[in-house]
Amino acid sequence: VSKKPMPYPGWLNPIAQAVVSAGVAVAFGGDFSTTAFAAVVGVLVGALDQRLLNRPEARRSMFVFAALGTSLLAILGGAFMPIAPQVVVLAGLIVLFPGFTLTTAVAELATGNLTAGTARLMAAALVLLQLGIGAALSTRLAEAVGLATAGQALAAPSRALEAVALTLSALGLALLLKVPRRLLGATLAAATAGTLGTWAGVYLFGPALGAIGGAFAATFVS
Repeated sequence: VSKKPMPYPGWLNPIAQAVVSAGVAVAFGGDFSTTAFAAVVGVLVGALDQRLLNRPEARRSMFVFAALGTSLLAILGGAFMPIAPQVVVLAGLIVLFPGFTLTTAVAELATGNLTAGTARLMAAALVLLQLGIGAALSTRLAEAVGLATAGQALAAPSRALEAVALTLSALGLALLLKVPRRLLGATLAAATAGTLGTWAGVYLFGPALGAIGGAFAATFVS
């Protein structure tokens, strides 16, 4: 498997990173400046991730320093530019979130594979803990030197713009995860179904349970 050729050229990785981060920033209500800044930060985080891909010792602490650096960049950018630092942090770090690990862990627990599921669940929890520690540490450092950390007021994007942004983000993630070309259409269809299902879930059950509709819709299409 390790010797199998990659389905996409390596130069697509930074572009995919930028697309994912920019799409998430738009979905969270970021304006043009915030989206552009998030795309740049996403490329930097992706470059760090790729750099440490084959260095497991250094990779163990990467999440703390990635969150620390991303948050500091966002706070510094917010001090001099009209951006929303909180959106930049979320969009820049989105590729490091252990979504696949967490999903696999829940599936294994649901099918009775308790040992593997628990191990994956704890691994995902540790990654989230490291990201949170890095972000919290950067906030304390910023406050210590007198930098303001208050974010801008955000305006929800239109449904059309949100749909385009999330679809492009799904495409970028598919490229980063090396999804085979023959499955790209199915991947985008599942992502679109998840978006529509989430909207329907929010309408029917409210924001707290809206994601359940997206999960069921994406799973059904998959």
